[in-house]
Amino acid sequence: MSDRSLCANLPLLGSGTGQVQSLSSYFEHLAFAHNMRPKQLAALVAEHTGALTPAAAVSMVTRESGTQRGTAATRQFRSAIEMATGANLEGATMESLLDAICARKLTHECTRRGRYCPVCIREAGDELPYGRLLWEFEVVRACALHSVCLHQAGECAAPQEEVLPLHQRPTMQGVCNRCGS
Repeated sequence: MSDRSLCANLPLLGSGTGQVQSLSSYFEHLAFAHNMRPKQLAALVAEHTGALTPAAAVSMVTRESGTQRGTAATRQFRSAIEMATGANLEGATMESLLDAICARKLTHECTRRGRYCPVCIREAGDELPYGRLLWEFEVVRACALHSVCLHQAGECAAPQEEVLPLHQRPTMQGVCNRCGS
């Protein structure tokens, strides 16, 4: 067997800090790095690793099941991504917290794309912004770094002149798909 991995071994951003990247954001970055849609990459990873079915992998990406919950499906999805990349992604999920706290209503389920801090996204500058695991907690209402209320993806207070044309709107987690902030 080859030492090459199926996918690039991207670093888990913010690893070891309170600003660690969420598993869903990591996967979106991975798909972006491979010039693929997340659903396509999920099916490919599932097929090549055998850790879960392609349908189960796609449901994790579309948040039908939720990638942060720490369920058996989340562990299988994380394991499949780790096999495909060689990266250690244990810190990108809430798995390690499940023994200490109740998992019920732990994550924010408003939309598939989640919430974000507009200041964190703006401060990313030329770097690709990423979604924080902390932003997935339902009880977290503000950014721990900036004390700014988290915005729901899809909410945009940008003036009309800052709204991007439809063909230029991004589809990354933590990036407003209306104005790109």
